[in-house]
Amino acid sequence: MNKKIILYFTLILLLIGVGGYFFPTSIQVTRINTDIEHRVSANDLATARELFQRNNIEMGTLAIVQVTKDRHGITHVGGAQFYNGLPVFSGNITYHFDQSGKTQDRSIIDGTNAILTSGERIGDLGISTGPSISASTAARKAREKMKSNYFFTAELRVLDLNAGTLYAKPNFVLAWRVMPKRADKYPYAEIDANNGSVLRYDDGIRY
Repeated sequence: MNKKIILYFTLILLLIGVGGYFFPTSIQVTRINTDIEHRVSANDLATARELFQRNNIEMGTLAIVQVTKDRHGITHVGGAQFYNGLPVFSGNITYHFDQSGKTQDRSIIDGTNAILTSGERIGDLGISTGPSISASTAARKAREKMKSNYFFTAELRVLDLNAGTLYAKPNFVLAWRVMPKRADKYPYAEIDANNGSVLRYDDGIRY
């Protein structure tokens, strides 16, 4: 009899556990972090380092993500930027080097000898990288837009609210990017890590 009771309660606990997984009643969040390491081959990384050193460019916290040479012999070195260890969304920058390995300048654009880059190199942004709200709080806010989801990932990052806007000065804020677990790119919500407001929401649907 005792064995039957034990088996009975074990089965109940198992069903509760399975039900809690498939029909959860609370939000579950997994925090993720973008890899700050270089993402190119050893040979490409050596090429990038040589070009940077030759032109007195500090690699700093750049994570080199691409090294390519076009049909004109121009080498393009792209890097992802990080601020105090956090990824800068839309913060990639690309340097361009001519056939001799010298950086291209902006003389044909604005008459200056400044280094020509695609994207801007960030410096001290003057913002705190300590969030005022937790990943769980951000996920609960994001769920207002993604009601059918209970399992989320959240990543803390630096977001330029004016990215993609011509002639607008950068406006960097600390934000949580929240996505349903196992989602590829969409949907996602950018939640202000200080006040919990929804900065952006994109469900990936284009009309």
